[in-house]
Amino acid sequence: MIPSSHLPVTSTARGAGPTEAELQGWIDRIMPGGTLLRSWPLTGGSSAGMTAFAVDWPGEGTQTLVLRQLSNPRAGEREFKTLLTLESLQLPAPLPRLLDPPFLITSFTEGAMDFSLASAERIAGEMAACLVKLHTADLAKVNLHFLPDINERLAREIKTADYPPNEWMQEAHIRRALTAALPLKTRNPMTLLHGDFWPGNLLWQNGNLAAVIDWEDAALGDPLADLAITRLDLRWIFGSAAMQIFTAKYLGRVKIDLIDLPLWDIYAALRFIRLAGNDLSGWAAYFPPFGRLDIAAETILRDYHDFVELALRQVKSTTID
Repeated sequence: MIPSSHLPVTSTARGAGPTEAELQGWIDRIMPGGTLLRSWPLTGGSSAGMTAFAVDWPGEGTQTLVLRQLSNPRAGEREFKTLLTLESLQLPAPLPRLLDPPFLITSFTEGAMDFSLASAERIAGEMAACLVKLHTADLAKVNLHFLPDINERLAREIKTADYPPNEWMQEAHIRRALTAALPLKTRNPMTLLHGDFWPGNLLWQNGNLAAVIDWEDAALGDPLADLAITRLDLRWIFGSAAMQIFTAKYLGRVKIDLIDLPLWDIYAALRFIRLAGNDLSGWAAYFPPFGRLDIAAETILRDYHDFVELALRQVKSTTID
């Protein structure tokens, strides 16, 4: 849910980015003999500073790579290992090239994010198909022991809050409902989770999904966790219809137990509170460059409340029953 993209800006000024000598050093470690041609910053990232750089390797031609500077070195290690796994599972993601904490270098994917309302139905359908492919991947072929359990992450986020609850986003109600449900049972087969599967982490090329990026929140657990995060984000970005299309298309391909979906929906809301805090205006300011002048703090909060209130009613109904 943290805005991120591979869109290059026109300026080649690096500012606080890596120096040419640093980039050349990483190039030499990836494959000796390569020559740095140029570099440029990539816009849109909040969880990581990003720089693209073109390299000429003798006999290999020119390749473009992406350097991400992560705030959490451990997350970078998890992401690097996860990307190696995704390559073996043939899932659409950048290829890992080098890990040098807190730096992670991957392949560059040509593409752009798409937040167009005209594309909402197509995006919802493609996201459902991609998430199905991720959640049905044969994990027996890979070793993912390094990834955290999503249930442990949920319990930790509920119990370690050291700040007053956000009243205008119903945080106290959400925390009470989730606390009462702990320990949450895993009713579905454990799957690989992206952990942040939203439109801002998708790159499109000619209307086709080219790559899913930003895997630093990857985890293992109930697929409902990913489903809920995507549902909430689609709700406030594209509206209820897109959320329903996504949900229906996903459930049309995967048979899972849905009894805990309302709980995972409010977990997604708690996660949104942690990420957005009190700055919904800042979130809304991200979208005008994509032609979405209609997204404002008020619309985000409106859709958020609709989503949360329905989920809380469903949780209460399930508890009573």
